[in-house]
Amino acid sequence: MAEEKRWKKIAMIIFLVLIVVGFTIPGFLNNNPDDQAATEPRLCQSDADCYLLCADAPVTVLCSQNLCQQNSCTETSLYRFEGTPITFTLWVEVEGREVNLSKRLDIQNLFVALSTDTALKIYSSRLDLGTIMEKFNLVLNERCITVGTTAYCETPEKNLTFWINGERSYQFERYYPQEGDVVEIKYGQP
Repeated sequence: MAEEKRWKKIAMIIFLVLIVVGFTIPGFLNNNPDDQAATEPRLCQSDADCYLLCADAPVTVLCSQNLCQQNSCTETSLYRFEGTPITFTLWVEVEGREVNLSKRLDIQNLFVALSTDTALKIYSSRLDLGTIMEKFNLVLNERCITVGTTAYCETPEKNLTFWINGERSYQFERYYPQEGDVVEIKYGQP
């Protein structure tokens, strides 16, 4: 009986030593100080909140879903700011009324600009329509369009249609606008 207790104690001690070693050795093996200095995500309300200064030059960074999409100069940007914009037309109509995009865009958003009420300039070819519409406080999916805090969803009496260059499309928020495109989004009676 005493011998059995002694072996249980030894087994417990070995188990505890293995746990300590299991958690300690990986830290010694991967002791790269750059990995340990992870950059914290930065909150934002517009692109202007996300500027970085890298090698003494300003870097324009996209703000999407209230987070800067690049937080340090060592990170790779998925949305590189391009000096030559893609220009296209976006027209949004909800229940027979045009949504005035010029009243909905914060001028501190640098990746999306308006040249007229419906002519947009986007400064990254990687911006999809969902990200662009976010800049106007609009959300689009296959069944609903949300304007501000009001959602307009398909019903038997009303539908949501999405048109690209006069042709019906079902790409919705994952569509990447091309130069000269005309995009129409309509919600209402068919």
